[in-house]
Amino acid sequence: MANFYRSVPKPGRIIKAQSSKPLKPYIRTQKLAKPIKPVQPIRPQRIISKPKTVIGQNQNQNQNQHALKPRTVIGLKKQPVSRDKRVQTVGQNRPQQVQSTKSLHPLDQYNASINRTRNIGSGKILIIVANGPSINEVDLHLLVGHPKIDIMCINKPDMRVWPSKYWAFCDQSQYNRNTELFDSYSGLLVNSPAVKARKGNQIIIRSISGTGFSKDLTRGFYIARSTVYANMQTALWMGYDNIFIFGIDMCLVDGKAHFYGQNPDVKTDERVRRFSKEAENYAKAYSILSQEERSKFRICSSYNPWSFADMFGRLDHKTAILEILKLANTKG
Repeated sequence: MANFYRSVPKPGRIIKAQSSKPLKPYIRTQKLAKPIKPVQPIRPQRIISKPKTVIGQNQNQNQNQHALKPRTVIGLKKQPVSRDKRVQTVGQNRPQQVQSTKSLHPLDQYNASINRTRNIGSGKILIIVANGPSINEVDLHLLVGHPKIDIMCINKPDMRVWPSKYWAFCDQSQYNRNTELFDSYSGLLVNSPAVKARKGNQIIIRSISGTGFSKDLTRGFYIARSTVYANMQTALWMGYDNIFIFGIDMCLVDGKAHFYGQNPDVKTDERVRRFSKEAENYAKAYSILSQEERSKFRICSSYNPWSFADMFGRLDHKTAILEILKLANTKG
């Protein structure tokens, strides 16, 4: 009975009508925990030599002070980059060969000048005037001014034929003793790298060590301790039809080895000792050259005691001038 009275509403209490919408059953559910994502392993930072530039509103330009300079991405097709510094890309697929200055030999800049002297003596006669005493017995001035005759002075010039078309020497000491002549000379200078002075009317021919006879001056020439020997190679390169060498005595004449007296660079006894070794080089050259090439040379010295003078063909220096003039006059 007690429960019955508790369920009866008190008088005057308004009981709201229950909604016609059915009530949802109350089901107690347990809140599930969110699934745990697996932990990703930390990857080591990749070193990028040229990172791309990221464009943003609040970009921190000093984010990485130690990073290399970024490369801006323009949106065009990436151009191939060659590791060879000698290849320069032009356009998309047009490599252009560019010669690296590091690979250049310091004397290669003179090759163009050397090439311009190739065969410039074709159809003419070259007179090489060395420093032997016999040239004091020759009227060399008779050869000056002939249109078919060119003259090359070796080392110390002979003033009777000066200024000659060519002047050749391979020692800095020759420059030191003839600086004024060098500065005023307007012909073609033929020097080795040992000569440090430079002029626009000059070719520098690299010296090749050892023995031999060069037919390509862009490679160099063999000096073999004789400027005359070196410029026999120059004369052949220039393409002269006939080459006459005066003052190549290679012995003492009245106690002198040079037409001007004592050479301050070397003692007379030492100079005489060198002649035998130099003679071997001339003989070697004869064995290297063809018969046609040998026939272009004549040794104009009655004093020369070495056999190579007869091998090439010897002329008496006192009568050689008349023979040369006769030959020059017959050339067209």
